[in-house]
Amino acid sequence: MTTKILHKAREQFLSDGALAERLEGAVRPEILRSWQRSKRSGANPSVPTLPFELETSPETPLTIAADPVISRLAEQLSGLCAGVLLSDRNARIVRRWAPDLSFIGLLDQTCSAVGYSGSEEHVGTNGIGTATEERAAKIVIGAEHFADILTPFTCVGVPIRHPLSRRFEGTITLSAKMEAASPLILPFFTGVALEIEQQLLQQASLRERFLLDAFMTASNRGRAVAVIGSGIFMSGPKAQRSLAGVDPATVWEQIVEALKGSTSSSALRTQVVTPQGPVNVTCESLFDDLRLVGALLGVDDDADHEPSAAERLEQFLAPRSNRPITIPDEMRHALPGKSSLWIDVLTQSARHQSGLQPVLLLGEPGAGKSTLAQFFCEGGSDSPSLHVVECATTSNPMILKAFNHALQADEGTIFLRHIDALDAATSRNLSVQIEAYLATGRHPRIIASATPLSDLVIEPGYQRLIDLVGAVRIELPALRARSEDIPDLVTQINKETEGYPPRFSQQAMLALKRAPWPGNIRQLETVVRSVAHSARGREITVEMLPSEIGVHSMRRQLTAMEQVELEAILSALGRCRGNKVNAARELGISRSTLYRKMASYQLDPDHAFF
Repeated sequence: MTTKILHKAREQFLSDGALAERLEGAVRPEILRSWQRSKRSGANPSVPTLPFELETSPETPLTIAADPVISRLAEQLSGLCAGVLLSDRNARIVRRWAPDLSFIGLLDQTCSAVGYSGSEEHVGTNGIGTATEERAAKIVIGAEHFADILTPFTCVGVPIRHPLSRRFEGTITLSAKMEAASPLILPFFTGVALEIEQQLLQQASLRERFLLDAFMTASNRGRAVAVIGSGIFMSGPKAQRSLAGVDPATVWEQIVEALKGSTSSSALRTQVVTPQGPVNVTCESLFDDLRLVGALLGVDDDADHEPSAAERLEQFLAPRSNRPITIPDEMRHALPGKSSLWIDVLTQSARHQSGLQPVLLLGEPGAGKSTLAQFFCEGGSDSPSLHVVECATTSNPMILKAFNHALQADEGTIFLRHIDALDAATSRNLSVQIEAYLATGRHPRIIASATPLSDLVIEPGYQRLIDLVGAVRIELPALRARSEDIPDLVTQINKETEGYPPRFSQQAMLALKRAPWPGNIRQLETVVRSVAHSARGREITVEMLPSEIGVHSMRRQLTAMEQVELEAILSALGRCRGNKVNAARELGISRSTLYRKMASYQLDPDHAFF
């Protein structure tokens, strides 16, 4: 889509508040949503500069964590005419870096400096405000900005969350000239945000780590719990429903008063006041060296608490035995792997395989959710009693009809695939139907799948659906997190390959294990079957692998950030057919910087990677 058409779409939206049908395809859906929010909030597209909000910029855990990370990036940002902005959870800029001094003048023209606000409420769609609003990584290019003053820029904003509480802390944003947009920027800055989060984790006090350990231990036992302390509040999904809207500071004061005089771990029954009314809780004091540092709140499941239909069904069907769980052989065969992460997934699945409670399978695309779902239906994928409702490709009105049709069966399993693709209205309507159905305790059973909840913007209607189908939640790890399972997966894929199964050389297998696999198992299957077909029984060497996979056979193990950067470089070189000048221009770096990076990754400039 050309820049000219995008400018025309922006002008029409700012004028009419809507887009003509012929221009709808010119604007990305996430940008259009932001434009609509911006217009509703009264943002002014003609605002001359960012508004000033913050009088001072004190040292905070976020700034302390970010300073060393961004300072180390100074060399990598050299040659890229850009600036980096750190904003707090209110979208106010608290730090600014600009390795290229000439770019500081451009930032000053828009008042993109410490103390100024990038909130969508004030300036509309932009890297800071939109990432803050949606709590997700965003890239805003040129005319996608709402404010006129920002249209010459490309902005990439990535949210930063505290690794312990997962509380949103702020946003790290790169601002560059519009023509600097490249596929390297977004994944690169996602890695920067992760580094800052790791710095936040290192700052965590012994008290915070102590409370986190207490929370994780209690949660792993299946309890509905929350942990509270001075400035700390962590809760699991069950406790969150009961304690939604509480004021942690007030609750902590109440608990300190109730536990006054106690010098050892003890438990008492009390009530916590929420907007929905009082909730009965069991309060267990947490002491560290005879000092009260927090409390573990267990939500009571007594007569005063009215559980939802899903909770009642879960309680009725809860396992009544602690017998060891045996993973069925057919499950091990179809879902191979020996890593502890994968064994945990299979064990969880085996534990709940024969129950009736709904199961929510979470994981990245291609991680194996659909294959695993088949094991919650007797007869597997070929069973007529497996009713698949595809939420990603079926129109929303038809999804409700398909679900109602599946309910007519007296047995089997309904698989709601990709429920994260549902819109808010369909999520609410489907929730009503599911809640009424679960209250009957009948068959068929409901299984659902979605991307990890941490990657989603959870709206109230969708949260209700998650609560209903997520009585049991099983999260499948990404393939990059269980690379030790790749040899077993390759062996299984080879068994399904026609003809003589090929053998991978040691270096080729090393490349497979070190590759990041953004497409997970599905991508691995595609690569293995493709090279097996071309190899025709010969040993597969590194040179026979796709270049973006084979390059990972180098001896040095790359960091996550290095892998992202290497993939972006290879992708750009591929699109430019090996032309280094064009690739450097596309990546927004100088040709000398590109050659230096290629040398650091042991890439021969004359090698046929492309």
